[in-house]
Amino acid sequence: MVPTPARPVNDTNEALASFYAKVDELESVFIDRLGDAIKIPSISAYADNRKDVFAMSEWVATKLEAVGVEVTLKDLGKQEGTDLDLPPLVLGRYGSDPGKPTVLVYSHYDVQPASIEDGWKHEPFVMTVEEDGKICGRGTSDDKGPLIGWINMIEAFQKVNVDVPANLIFCFEGMEETASFGLRQGLEDEADKYFKDVDVVCITDVVWVSDEQISVPQGLRGIIFYLVTITGAKVDAHSGGFGGQISEPMTDMVNIMSSLVDANGKILVPGIYDNVQAVTKEEYESYQKLSISEDSLYGGTGGRSLHDNQADALVARWKKPSLSLHRIENALPGAGAVTSIPAKLVGKFSFRTVPFMKWEDIDQRVRKHVKDRFESLGSKNELEIECHPNDWFYEEASHWNYQAAIQATRNVWGVDPALTCEGGSIPIALDFKKTLKKNVLLMPVGRPTDGQHSTNEKLDKSNYINAIKLYGAYLKEVTKFWRQSKQNFCTMCLTSVVTDVNTSSNFQDFSTQHTALDLTIDFDRKILIGRTAITGQARVHGLAEIVLDTSHVVIKGVSYQGRKAAWTLKSDDGENGSPLCIELGRLYGEGETIELTVDFETTENTTGLQWFSPSQTDDKEYPFMFSQCEPVHARSIFPCQDTPSIKSTFDITIHSVLPVVASGVPESELIFPPITDTTEQKTYRFKMEIPISNYLFAVASGNLAGEKIGPKSYVYCAPGDLEACKQEFQPDLQAIIKSAENIIFEYPWPFYNLVVLPRSFHLGGMENPIFNFYSATVVSGERENISVVAHEFAHSYSGNLVTNASWEHFWLNEGWTVWTERNIVRELRGDDEVELQAIVGWQDLIQSIEMYGGEDSVFTSLVLEFEGKRPDDIMSKISYEKGYTFLL
Repeated sequence: MVPTPARPVNDTNEALASFYAKVDELESVFIDRLGDAIKIPSISAYADNRKDVFAMSEWVATKLEAVGVEVTLKDLGKQEGTDLDLPPLVLGRYGSDPGKPTVLVYSHYDVQPASIEDGWKHEPFVMTVEEDGKICGRGTSDDKGPLIGWINMIEAFQKVNVDVPANLIFCFEGMEETASFGLRQGLEDEADKYFKDVDVVCITDVVWVSDEQISVPQGLRGIIFYLVTITGAKVDAHSGGFGGQISEPMTDMVNIMSSLVDANGKILVPGIYDNVQAVTKEEYESYQKLSISEDSLYGGTGGRSLHDNQADALVARWKKPSLSLHRIENALPGAGAVTSIPAKLVGKFSFRTVPFMKWEDIDQRVRKHVKDRFESLGSKNELEIECHPNDWFYEEASHWNYQAAIQATRNVWGVDPALTCEGGSIPIALDFKKTLKKNVLLMPVGRPTDGQHSTNEKLDKSNYINAIKLYGAYLKEVTKFWRQSKQNFCTMCLTSVVTDVNTSSNFQDFSTQHTALDLTIDFDRKILIGRTAITGQARVHGLAEIVLDTSHVVIKGVSYQGRKAAWTLKSDDGENGSPLCIELGRLYGEGETIELTVDFETTENTTGLQWFSPSQTDDKEYPFMFSQCEPVHARSIFPCQDTPSIKSTFDITIHSVLPVVASGVPESELIFPPITDTTEQKTYRFKMEIPISNYLFAVASGNLAGEKIGPKSYVYCAPGDLEACKQEFQPDLQAIIKSAENIIFEYPWPFYNLVVLPRSFHLGGMENPIFNFYSATVVSGERENISVVAHEFAHSYSGNLVTNASWEHFWLNEGWTVWTERNIVRELRGDDEVELQAIVGWQDLIQSIEMYGGEDSVFTSLVLEFEGKRPDDIMSKISYEKGYTFLL
């Protein structure tokens, strides 16, 4: 089915609706404008038409200025090797609102050669609109129609008194059809000048995957073009006189060329497929469902397909490399006699690379294969190999630039576009990405049957008019998604000035946003067997590596974006552990989403886990394990960005033969029946939807019993201690929660639970979200440790919800928490008890300062200095009382 324009769906914005209506109203004006542009034969390949290309640049500049665009014509100098002037880059700027993103729009105003004698139905430089709505003429689809659409869009917004939703920078060139001479240099010249404020790039010089299927290409294959030269005699020789006497280049060439690829398209160069990304079942099935006619699939070539179905054909075009043999040519002047022996030959073939292949690696393999093959022939001739690479292009569709285009396409055409990886190459896309280090969007306007480089080029009227609407919808969506990305960034409380000497992770370059942990507890080996799946976002342009913190963890494997990744585990530096360095297969731009998966096991040296044998537990029957991650021990349990500057949501799945609690909302109510079988492993799931730092991850597993002690609270402990724990906590817990909510605001999580650990647990409490861990010594039988519970509950706000950016500012967590704790105790127990606590706390502070070296010691500062020191060695109770006193 051929898509037809839809009235805008899923969009109730009145301003945009009025814009759409105005585009329809001005349809004839916009078509006439395209006709005026078609009249100018701006053929960049012919010297005689260079004046027309310049005339077209002036036409574009004039039309841009007419709608208020500030225009600059950038001189590109002479065309290399000629006296011809290169046509200018037409640069334009529209809008400079700091509250909007800036989109760089690329297009070109030159065209391919065309003549009525080539077989055109109409004069190629006279626009003709046929009855079925086809707008015919050279440049209608490539690329004057898409270019003029941007001018039309600005005018339509102006006519309805609506601001264009985003700032625009235009970059229109006049040599695209002739190798884009001058463009790359122009980009480099202006990268830090005219283009310095660009947020993203949009290129519309692409077409749908088929006439029936709207698409947004996120990838393009690269190309490595090879010339293999074999030299024998000085001149061509007569085959009658010298056949069988001299070494013949053609024999060598045919042998080499035939060794590269077989008749079914399989590349025979060893190792070529090693780093090719596997096609997922979901991808394969989606390819089969795409609406693509056979004519569109094979482009009307009449070629014999190597594949039995559409999905296989598309996989071959989009997801797999290919090698094509082009020709063998006589390298000496003159064609030579039909029966002569060529003295020198050039064999031409090309290699199409797919995303994440390294062309340098491919080139090395191809050269080795060709040389090995040549040497195996024992030839007396000489071999030369030359290659010209253009790398592949790929962008993650999760980037807000692509999400904006997808939603805009949905709004204007009423269908979801297919995400494709096209088989051809567009070098300019990679030029923009490498030079500007910004996300580059390919947003199609035309259809593959437009005949862009052939006779009878056309652009459907529906595509031309809807492209104008698409541009407006895209700018609206790109601004929306851009603002969301900025808001997400702010929620990380992360700025360029934040430093943390206690992490080796590159958290300023990449930030974890979600962590999915899958852990199996092995009580026999006293280890966790796990997998962590990290979803995060690049915070800089050109991100090539992600570094995670680890310590005493065995790495079993790493993948990113669903494929195997190269990684290195560096040696332990004695302070921050062993950094896990993960190579990315390409450079990622700011805002792009990256998914990592790491398989690992903990070891007996893991510092964040405690393992109790049955004899160390209260019931003496079952083992017990629990975690203690603060401040820098999460890295010893799972690879992560172990810094409080990074906060992440969590999905936690834990497999254990004994009951489990963990820092998240449990999938179902946790009421553990008495243990009867310790051979059957059960699965427990928890979800943490409020981002927390990795040090707040917690898990405990053992013989636990639990019972509800309030509207949103449970207590968990050894079965024999359950009644004592209920009597200790139940009378005061709800009053503590209510008091804190009166002082601050409503408790943000659906549950607040207490876990009383075996008596060997050395701390009074640990503020893990949702499940606070407490020492059994808190259960006094007299409810005299209310301040401990108040303190750990207060951490729900100061520490868990709002966290110090680094451990240097530990006082922020604990100072605010002591302040909240004492105000809770004041409300529940009165001023006298708070004043007593304050006096005792002050005396403890004075004694601690003396014990840690006096008031000038680095150990007693309000802001701690950790350079060259581990947090465990320097953090103390001083931060609690000194922070509290400072806040008072």
